[in-house]
Amino acid sequence: MKTTKWYEKLAASLINVAIVMALSGIFKPLIADEMERKGVLIVLFFFYNVLRSYLPSFRCAGMRLVGSYWKVQPNIAQRMVYSVLYTLSFATWFIQIRFPFDLGLFNLLCLQLPCIALTGTTLHAWLSGNMITVKTARRERKVEKRRWHVVEWAG
Repeated sequence: MKTTKWYEKLAASLINVAIVMALSGIFKPLIADEMERKGVLIVLFFFYNVLRSYLPSFRCAGMRLVGSYWKVQPNIAQRMVYSVLYTLSFATWFIQIRFPFDLGLFNLLCLQLPCIALTGTTLHAWLSGNMITVKTARRERKVEKRRWHVVEWAG
């Protein structure tokens, strides 16, 4: 079991963003104002994260496609705090101070990447209770699945 690298975390986030942006396309014809569209996108991202809070594994589509897992399964309070902070981190890409994406780039380069280098996890995951993602070898996952099925049948 190894801690996920920064580019694996980024890939999972990009997959999540792509899914939410695709879902937001449904609302595009209904909303003319650009600020309202951004608001809808941020709200959809939040609900995407809150909905996955109720999944037993708390794994998003990005984590599933990248093949990462939580090292320790977070409790419901950690999941909710994580959902709020992850959404705030996502929202920085839509707030502009001097030029487009300036706050998002600041968040990525000055907050997220240094936090990953220091703690092994993103800032929002660290603030939510040091939630760390890991990847396991394919063989380890198969053995773990078999153990899980044996436990289910035995219980």
